[in-house]
Amino acid sequence: MKKFMSLVERCVRDTVQDCYPRHWEENHITHTLLHKLTRKTQFTLIYRGAQLSVVWDAFFIKQNLQRDNGDILVYVRIRDVDEGRDLDGIGIIEAKRRYDQGYDSIVAQQFQHILESHPYAQLLLYNFETANLGRASERPSYAATMPMQVANDLKSRVAKLLHGHAATLAHQLGLRYFFGCDLEISDERQGLLADTLRAYGVPYCLRISVNVDRNGTASPQRLPRPQPPALPQDVVFKPVTKMVPEIAPAEVEPEEIHTVGLERQRLAGFSGKMQQHIDQQLKYAQVVQKKG
Repeated sequence: MKKFMSLVERCVRDTVQDCYPRHWEENHITHTLLHKLTRKTQFTLIYRGAQLSVVWDAFFIKQNLQRDNGDILVYVRIRDVDEGRDLDGIGIIEAKRRYDQGYDSIVAQQFQHILESHPYAQLLLYNFETANLGRASERPSYAATMPMQVANDLKSRVAKLLHGHAATLAHQLGLRYFFGCDLEISDERQGLLADTLRAYGVPYCLRISVNVDRNGTASPQRLPRPQPPALPQDVVFKPVTKMVPEIAPAEVEPEEIHTVGLERQRLAGFSGKMQQHIDQQLKYAQVVQKKG
């Protein structure tokens, strides 16, 4: 499990380094992060005697859906190999990026709207610098997760206050979602993913399939490979890839362009004067050589 959590943290760090400051926008960060996370699609994990075989992937929904129910839909199918029982659950994640002083894009009305339908929704906070987190955090991280209900109750956008109630993204994925926590559970497996994608209106989906041997009786190599649920035929989606053509890079302010232009002109003038000085020195050297 430690290797998996370290992998997630590396993906988070690399994502922030790739996106900040030029592409520091929630959708671009989320797309880049999911691409990096799912470059490796299968894991075998051991945690407190339980053995897990995990398969996951991510995709982007192409329809023009009403995107007011979060940024990432986490669809988890867990199979208990000892009991032969399956469990399906849905998790909702809303992502916010940090500004200079805090998470200024947090809006209480949006949180209340999401929590009315999804009481276990999580808030994912993207940070451009590492921060100490207050909930089960082993090391400072660039990404923090916390229950959206807690964030809503705090009624704050201050980074330090929010971080004090948060854990790492690796903790949320490996120690919460993989074990069925913070999910809306449904007994109606048939069509759950399709209905959810149509109804929830989220742009991204992280699909996770987990086979769990809670007693650790089977060797990790003998755990059956999980089978992800089939994607619905009437929902247009595409895999999350490296490029994000829908998202334009951040615009450069006109005064910045003007400043850069003046700097280039100054350097060009300096180079021209330097070249003139060198030419004069060469001519003087030639004259001296002829006289000698």
